[in-house]
Amino acid sequence: MHNRHVSDAVRMRTNEEMDMEDRDDVELKLLDEERRAVDEDQPEELSEDEDDDGLRMIRQVVPETDNPHLPSLTFRAVVLGTLFTILGAGMSQLFFYKSNAPSFSSYFVILVTLPIARWMARVLPDRTIHVAGWRFRLNPGPFNVKEHVLIAVIVSSGATSAYASDIINIQELFFGQHMSALPSLALLITTQVIGFGFAGLVYDLLVRPPGMVFPGSLVTVSLFNTLHDQESALTQKRMRFFLLAFAGIYVYQFIPTTLFPTLSSIAVLCFVHRSRITQILSSGYHGFGIANLSFDWNVLGHSGPLFQPWWAALNFYGGLMCMMYLIMPILYFCNFWDAKKFPTVLSSALYTIKYDSFNVNNVLNKDNTLNEAAWEENKPMLLTPFFALGYVWGLLLSVGMSLFFLVPIGILKAVSDTGVGLNMYVGNAMAT
Repeated sequence: MHNRHVSDAVRMRTNEEMDMEDRDDVELKLLDEERRAVDEDQPEELSEDEDDDGLRMIRQVVPETDNPHLPSLTFRAVVLGTLFTILGAGMSQLFFYKSNAPSFSSYFVILVTLPIARWMARVLPDRTIHVAGWRFRLNPGPFNVKEHVLIAVIVSSGATSAYASDIINIQELFFGQHMSALPSLALLITTQVIGFGFAGLVYDLLVRPPGMVFPGSLVTVSLFNTLHDQESALTQKRMRFFLLAFAGIYVYQFIPTTLFPTLSSIAVLCFVHRSRITQILSSGYHGFGIANLSFDWNVLGHSGPLFQPWWAALNFYGGLMCMMYLIMPILYFCNFWDAKKFPTVLSSALYTIKYDSFNVNNVLNKDNTLNEAAWEENKPMLLTPFFALGYVWGLLLSVGMSLFFLVPIGILKAVSDTGVGLNMYVGNAMAT
């Protein structure tokens, strides 16, 4: 009798422990079933206001339910996010001045960290670590989507080259002005933090409103759902399509990037008649790109044509064609600012009165101040008309952009995924 009571007590205790261990899994399954039920019950027709605000696009991709019990700031998220940030920042800075620099895409990070994090979830012990009054669990359970998103956010925010590295390198290489480590680090950090500061200022205007869709972000959300919701039939279809597209792009890109790099830019007019005029008109690297074809997906997909709204794509490509196919050729053939005399029509270099390369050091003293006598001998310093017009346009809009158009530029980026580059203007209000 005593043994039976003991065995009953042990069985009850074991059942209680199993219930405690399985409670989180049961809650996760219930929440997943609730989310799928909500997704299946979503109405197909939305009101006109909801459609105008972009809610239709959001509801088709973003889940409407959330599991508050899923951990996000975990040991593996911090470790993987930090490691890939260091790797990405180092690669981006190392190849910053390379014309064929490898890209460190956020999609690469998302795909690579998934198996690594799941491996860590299997091998790490479930142990609580205490560090300076703060404790965390090495292995809080299965790797979840919130941890995955946090890793992607950490890496995408930090795995880039520093915006102000140009200043330090140019001063060192071209003008012999050495900047020590501490001022260099302060310059890099302050310029990077300014962008995050502006992002925080406009968070309520550019992030929280439902109308700020950011089409490129929806692609990332869909990828996370596909990788972590394996039970849905729609997810399985997406995964099959993703694997087929990945394999196809992998095989196809081997041709234009390795075997035939010429396929990246085919100047049709140059094949018809080889001359300087056809090179200027049709070249994609040194001309206006008229009748220029590309079979390289890195070029074709640069502006995001698969997820960019049609009206944004029309505005982008329409403006590009109007400028490069109409205005620029007219300026060139009208010899605006002696455009025909420059060796490269779209060059950003400086030229002398004889249209040779202008050496800035020839008009500077040893302390990098202007040598007026040397300047009188070498002036004027010439820019190509197309590059000069870019500076004129930037000068006219710089103050207005930074003071009055910060929010509209962010809204344009949010709803169309098309941003306005401010690197040639005074300041960089939207640096990220």
